[in-house]
Amino acid sequence: MQVLPLRGKCPICGKGPLRHLEIGYKLYVEKSNQKQPIGGLLAFQCEQEGHIFFVMSKDMEEAAA
Repeated sequence: MQVLPLRGKCPICGKGPLRHLEIGYKLYVEKSNQKQPIGGLLAFQCEQEGHIFFVMSKDMEEAAA
């Protein structure tokens, strides 16, 4: 999947640049004692401080349109 570059600064420290992380993990949310997979999340990392944060892929698609 091609990911558009994320412009801007890290939402945690305000520094940059940012890069997309290819993660090999599945994320889950627990609701009513049942784990449900979370889809459509993209991971990014602040290259200066190493902070990792997530962005919904649909938000990236909407911003690109």
